Amino acid sequence: MIWAPRQIQVLRLLRAHRFMDVAQVHEVVFAPVSRRACQRCLTTLFRQGLVVRARAVAGGLGGGSQAYVYGLSARGADTLAHIDDAPRAQIPYVRDPDAFSPQRARHQLAVNQCFIALWRALGSTAGHSLVRWNSDPHLRMRYRTTGRSHVIHPDGLAQVRNPRGDHWLFFEIDRGTEELRRISRKVHSYAHFWRSGAWRSEFPVFPALRITASRRTRVASLCQAVRVGLHEVADRGTYGANDVLQIAVAWDAAFHADPLGPVWTPVADESGQQLTVLGETPAPRRTGKERALQ
Repeated sequence: MIWAPRQIQVLRLLRAHRFMDVAQVHEVVFAPVSRRACQRCLTTLFRQGLVVRARAVAGGLGGGSQAYVYGLSARGADTLAHIDDAPRAQIPYVRDPDAFSPQRARHQLAVNQCFIALWRALGSTAGHSLVRWNSDPHLRMRYRTTGRSHVIHPDGLAQVRNPRGDHWLFFEIDRGTEELRRISRKVHSYAHFWRSGAWRSEFPVFPALRITASRRTRVASLCQAVRVGLHEVADRGTYGANDVLQIAVAWDAAFHADPLGPVWTPVADESGQQLTVLGETPAPRRTGKERALQ
């Protein structure tokens, strides 16, 4: 069977991101053409049994515009494995279409918004590009240390290229539903990965960790949760200027509006190291007294 290029693009997009809504597919694949063309393509793939969908209601209770959230079906995964000559086991799909719901996809859709904001901003900035993006379920980093196996599971991993070189970034997307102590445990896990040195087999420097908050008022609480997660980490700041553990928090609406701007609140560890935001001049080092007064 002969497949239209954009149909294949959509199938590959769903493989990479697991779930996407109509607006996100339109942004990435169909931006040069109409949204109607995007909807026609998705409807065709659905009728052919290559994707599954669930209706989402936008605008809150009582009404609003309606759209669909899409994922690959088992047949769609089989088809894409054949087209790309890829291992079938590596292609995620919706195993139970009857149980598929927008609620199941909500977190991944938020991760997608982070990717789209970064991809759009870098694509329109001279000399900048998004070289790599990975997200669930393609992002489980396993390593061993002191005879034990560990797993790091970021929400997103970006490799950003600009005239100064490449930047690596881990993303955690906070929807305000997790307990703050769980955020602290996640940060502690990142710090353990950093201390292990196991990351050196994949990254030239340890990726900066960026955490986005769904509410502006949650940023301060997340910063405190980060500090709690770092509190028991020893040997901080001993790897050199290029290998420091860099963490920052931002309100997601501000990040989506200006991904390359100074939207991040840096969280310093006890060594006083700060995160330099892309496109932003480094913040001056603060004294211990200044940090205490923050």
